[in-house]
Amino acid sequence: MRVIEHSDADAHLSGYDVLAGFAHQFVFDYAHLVCCHPPHADGVASALVEQGFVVLAAGPGALRGPAMPRTVLLRRQPVLARRTLVRGAVATPEKAWVDLLRETRRSDAPFDYGELGRLLRAMTDQGINQSALGSYARRVGYEDWLRAATGQQPPDGAAQVQLAAGYAA
Repeated sequence: MRVIEHSDADAHLSGYDVLAGFAHQFVFDYAHLVCCHPPHADGVASALVEQGFVVLAAGPGALRGPAMPRTVLLRRQPVLARRTLVRGAVATPEKAWVDLLRETRRSDAPFDYGELGRLLRAMTDQGINQSALGSYARRVGYEDWLRAATGQQPPDGAAQVQLAAGYAA
């Protein structure tokens, strides 16, 4: 977090680091997720490496294999949600949840879909901004996943079934 805050880059922390407060139990050895405006990514990656982090570019299979301590998954992301879904250098829970779902799917992040559903339920119970969550999910192509998780449409596939089961638990 300090690396991001001290850089001049348009970058922010997202994913499980933001959502841990909603979890029933803390997950250790999960990669940190940093979203960064593409022109700033190389500088942020270098600063993180200097501080002893292992930086992996987000994408297909990025997290496949054994977990490594101090791993950062770096997603190059245009500043599409900067004004409303990021506070300082930290994503809002609404953005963090969608980002975590996306990386669980795209980068093979070792995160359980049922736990993602439970996180969403806890967030909902604590009054997150449903409009912001739905809007961001729609913008990045995960509206069907969100609707399946919350029972607004039937799940499509095993991962969505697990997500919905976690939400319903």
